[in-house]
Amino acid sequence: MRNLFKSPILLGCFLVVNGTLCALGSKEAEKAPVNTEWVFVLTSIDVSDVSSQVQPVGSIVERTLYHRLRSISSHRCTNEEYQYYENKAWAKARTDAAKKLADKRTQRDAIIFQGNPGWKYKKSIKTIDADIEKLEEEFHNADIEAPRIAKEVAFRLAEANRSGTFPTPPKSGGERQFCITQQVDAFMSGALTEYHGRILLQLRIWSLAFDAFIYENSILLSAEDVSIAINELTAELIETVSGYRSARITVSPDVKDALVFIGDNLVENAEKETLQPPGKVSVTVSAENRKTVSVPLELSEDESAEVSVTLPLINLAPMSITAFDKSGELIAPVYKGALYLGNTPFTFDLPVNVFDYFRIEMEGNKGSLAVFENASDMTASKTKRLNTRLLPDPEKKPVEKARDRMYLSYGLFWVSLPLAMVIGFPWQGGGGMYSSAFKEVQTNPTEESAARADTLLAVSIGAAVAVGLTIADTIYRSIRYFAIANENSPVLVK
Repeated sequence: MRNLFKSPILLGCFLVVNGTLCALGSKEAEKAPVNTEWVFVLTSIDVSDVSSQVQPVGSIVERTLYHRLRSISSHRCTNEEYQYYENKAWAKARTDAAKKLADKRTQRDAIIFQGNPGWKYKKSIKTIDADIEKLEEEFHNADIEAPRIAKEVAFRLAEANRSGTFPTPPKSGGERQFCITQQVDAFMSGALTEYHGRILLQLRIWSLAFDAFIYENSILLSAEDVSIAINELTAELIETVSGYRSARITVSPDVKDALVFIGDNLVENAEKETLQPPGKVSVTVSAENRKTVSVPLELSEDESAEVSVTLPLINLAPMSITAFDKSGELIAPVYKGALYLGNTPFTFDLPVNVFDYFRIEMEGNKGSLAVFENASDMTASKTKRLNTRLLPDPEKKPVEKARDRMYLSYGLFWVSLPLAMVIGFPWQGGGGMYSSAFKEVQTNPTEESAARADTLLAVSIGAAVAVGLTIADTIYRSIRYFAIANENSPVLVK
């Protein structure tokens, strides 16, 4: 070892290897946290004390709360929660280790009754004693070392909420069992009551770690301002559920009537300060005849963010649509997607160099489909003619049937071709069973070989005909499929 340290290169290699092993050892020693997420469930709002006219407000409250709380991405445990989850994980680790040790000791006691020979009995005892020694060490480590608990974990809404349902809240005294049954860490319950012509909404949050309600609040609202009232209320809810102080966002678009979305939530008054849980979020602003702008943000706790958005104008150009059939020009309703615009001939402004989808529907299942791109060249013709025709019946789905038949013909071709090659083609010199039988007749002519050759000749002719028919049918079905697909597809007009 002394000679080893005299060489600087060897000493350096020794230090690098030793450092690497120490790092790997420290990574192995660092255990993964046992708590990876915090699950929350929204229960249904109790509407039993309100009239049938007010009961739909309960569904609005449920959906609004779900969309707002869905923006939370993580939960920070308080000291009380941390202690609860640590004690719970510690008790589970000790219980699991003790059960494994007890099972192994029971297994050792049962060996004596198995009637094994002495040498086999001693070998089994020696093996199981070694296992017991390891399990005793594991139990000792579990008893003195608490599992690792994370302070910040992922936030997740319960599966019931994500599937669009809200479980019935538990009765008083059954909150703990409800959380265990639903496999959640906390739940929110609420109730509606009528109060002098208005609606009183009461919300409460029960936590499994505290074994008590940790949040209670009520708000008086009317049926017309449910969304606005809940948006103001959810600021406190988000802070209680997430454990973080909310960030503040103020969005200032340059268009007065612009629509502002923070995540997938519509902001009623964008210029008013909006509270949002910390984390990544996208602010999307759109307005009529303006390009939509999205701004990604990463918010910190208790941050105040001001977002000024400029929406570029979309260049518009006039467009006229007229409908025709064999008899001449028609008056027909025009739709942009599902929005009714008016009757032909119809003139309106379209964005330049942007595709728009239009359709014309008339009585007798007649109409037309088209995709327009309005050119920026003002000298180009701005009148688009749509020739009406019989629209395809959506129940028959001719395109799908034609495609399936094309695939069937294609598959039959690849089944018949290998079979025909195995049997052999009728022309001399080909491979396969027929060629072998034909050569056998030439070298050893007998009645049996001649009959076999004649039979295989007939079979090979039939196989060749089948291959030819499948080739012709495949070509026909392919041409028919592309023709039907193009016939029923919207017209692309520039």
